[in-house]
Amino acid sequence: MKSTVQQIRERFDKDVERFSRLEIGNTAQVDSVLSLELIACAAAVMNPNARSVLDVGCGAGNYVVKILEQLPNLNVTLLDLSQPMLQRALQRVTQATRGAVQAIQGDIREAQLGIAQFDVVVAAAVCRPRELVVAKKDIAAADRSLEACTNRQSTYGHACPAS
Repeated sequence: MKSTVQQIRERFDKDVERFSRLEIGNTAQVDSVLSLELIACAAAVMNPNARSVLDVGCGAGNYVVKILEQLPNLNVTLLDLSQPMLQRALQRVTQATRGAVQAIQGDIREAQLGIAQFDVVVAAAVCRPRELVVAKKDIAAADRSLEACTNRQSTYGHACPAS
């Protein structure tokens, strides 16, 4: 059965503790510790002078925490549907960087992210989630939003499981 955005938000609101623990929180390969580390290393190699990162569907901040191990002190923007997840990510990420950290609660299809301001963008299983009824126009809107907010030299990690 497909879920609405509200149902997804409510489910993640209730599961902050599990998703905050790298060693057990993510059972899917796309969110495994190995995947997090590989994406963080790739971002560092491809964009070693990065100053800013956007994490779409940040959850508890696992991707950015790993990226900050490779690219310390980035300015970070966190975007998620779940306010409790954002609060946990904000707590964890502010401890890991001296850069500015901004948290935005919202849907990537509607978020106002600015133009060409991010050097690194990560989006894991959020642009085409299997459980969400998403029209092709919504996928295109999310892709346009991400394209607009990235710099020309940006690194974009988009990890979505096959439908």
